[in-house]
Amino acid sequence: MQCKRAHSEDKAPIEPSSIDMSGYDLLMFGSPVWAFKPTPAIHAAIALLKRCEGKKAGAFSTHGGGPGQAGEVFRRWIESRDMKFVGFADVAMKDIENEAKTRELIALIKKAGIPTETNPGFF
Repeated sequence: MQCKRAHSEDKAPIEPSSIDMSGYDLLMFGSPVWAFKPTPAIHAAIALLKRCEGKKAGAFSTHGGGPGQAGEVFRRWIESRDMKFVGFADVAMKDIENEAKTRELIALIKKAGIPTETNPGFF
């Protein structure tokens, strides 16, 4: 049933009913892939964001088979909230401990300008 809701891009009821992003410069969203798309819970969370306009936002998915349409869907949801989409990464279950996939996620974060231990001058 939940996969059908994900495929239809439904939103799940979540708490809190609004999420204030005024204190953040970058938002990163993550979700498993259900029926080729992100979950109803993350869709609801993005829809409930307050003061997110103009912020940078990226996304990643985890999956057992493939990312499906998760990247395109995340882009659409993020841009519909007037956030600047900075990229998408996916990690297959078989690649959880794959260093190359970890580097892809780090590259996405660096591209967005987030301070990291491996990004000189930031931490």
